[in-house]
Amino acid sequence: MKIKFHKEFSTPLPFVYGPVKSRRLGVSLGINVFSKKTCNFNCVYCEMGHTVGMNNGFFKCEHIITAVKRFFQNSDIQLDSITLSGNGEPTLHPQIEKIIERVKELRDFYFPDVPVTILTNSSSMELKVLEKVDRVIAKLDVADQQSFEAINRPLIPTKVTDIIESLIKARKRLKDKLIIQTMLLKSKNFPSKESLELLKQAINRINPSFLMLYTIDRKPIESFAEPISLKDLQSFASNFDRIKVQIYPNRMDDFCNDVSRC
Repeated sequence: MKIKFHKEFSTPLPFVYGPVKSRRLGVSLGINVFSKKTCNFNCVYCEMGHTVGMNNGFFKCEHIITAVKRFFQNSDIQLDSITLSGNGEPTLHPQIEKIIERVKELRDFYFPDVPVTILTNSSSMELKVLEKVDRVIAKLDVADQQSFEAINRPLIPTKVTDIIESLIKARKRLKDKLIIQTMLLKSKNFPSKESLELLKQAINRINPSFLMLYTIDRKPIESFAEPISLKDLQSFASNFDRIKVQIYPNRMDDFCNDVSRC
């Protein structure tokens, strides 16, 4: 089977999309659980469009699994990750535990060495189902409430301090499965020195096994959200002595003439 990497996302995404040649995950097969964007955040940098609801079109588990099985049966592509992501926050799906269990059963048969990864905005870190995946890549972009409401824009009242505490607890429960991903960007009055200091403190308290530090690389929903420079990413990364950090700059940065490195 000839490898065909999908360079751009379409909306809405199908049950299975890709494989995508991801900078962070390698050759990643995406599994989408929503027919429309369904999330409890409305992040200014999201490339999937504005959030219009938290209960907005759940694909049935059996339909998702049928699509995954069909891909596995007809593919000889060497995958690096099987990734639950797509049109929103996957932990909002009422059948997410069953979906994860069935995906892992298929993975064990067809691609036993490939990790199952979930991308989450960290709003539901208490869910036991997260223990069933191989990697949990959890978002933490800010650590103060004002920035949280300006950048991540939760749809329901949410305290970022509660999210941070849940991530600290999750680190103890998930151990090295927990990876933090942090999007740094320029926006209205953001970031300030104070907000970056609080974010640094929060990440050090969580002490994840790995920190993915990146900036805007696709067109965001808000034009006022802009990428920060590689230099600024490196400056923030220097705050972490005990945590392994990988930087993913904007590929239009001068450093990134070789796109394969970025």
